[in-house]
Amino acid sequence: MAGVDMSLTYHFEPGSHRDGVTLAVPLYALNQVRPERTEWLVPGMIKEKVHLLLKSLPQKLRRHCVPLPEYAASFLARHPFGEGELTDVLIADIREQTGTVVRRADFKPETLSAHHFMNFKVVDEHGRQLDMGRNLAQLRAELGGQAQQSFQSIAARDVPAAEAGQYEGLTSWSFGELPELLEIRKGSQTLFGYPALVDKGTHCDVEVFEIRRKPSASTRRGCAGCSRCSCASRSSSSKRTFPACSRWPCST
Repeated sequence: MAGVDMSLTYHFEPGSHRDGVTLAVPLYALNQVRPERTEWLVPGMIKEKVHLLLKSLPQKLRRHCVPLPEYAASFLARHPFGEGELTDVLIADIREQTGTVVRRADFKPETLSAHHFMNFKVVDEHGRQLDMGRNLAQLRAELGGQAQQSFQSIAARDVPAAEAGQYEGLTSWSFGELPELLEIRKGSQTLFGYPALVDKGTHCDVEVFEIRRKPSASTRRGCAGCSRCSCASRSSSSKRTFPACSRWPCST
């Protein structure tokens, strides 16, 4: 996932917080885990999960998909494993196969047992557990900042990535165009990083992030800040032209 080798383990202990499939996520890769992929669990468990999702529908909707076990099996035969957000793919399939309109709110995932959801174990570089849970968003809220720092530390040790991210204290556009994507070597693995301008107030830095930062009204401050600093430092007679912000990945 995201170019990172992650191990899966299965533990059978109903009622335990470890019950089901656990994905060991290196801290530096936490922000790169695709939640839509992990909803599919593993091939051997997805049929039961789809069956139970169908079973959670109100009867007036569920009756269009009976017998439910057969519908779950045929659904998986029609769709490649792990592609798309599971509930959305299932909704589209039901509409295509039966003409029935189902909404996300019609499903009751809370009726499914815990082992029907991926368990995430975040580990540090030595394999020690930092945290574990099934709520990926919560884990990111608690450890996302550390994950970003860990990834940037790895990028700084990789020569090509370090060269792309070595620009600090910038007050003018004194460098060439940044690549949109960097390949970062970590042992036998290839990670992917995204360089971006970061507005530091009095100057700008180029940093490498583990996820692509989409330019927006707020994130374009990196570009605007670099231009602002340069405008303040150059003479009023200078005719320097800056590249359009849309060409540059930006962040805050």
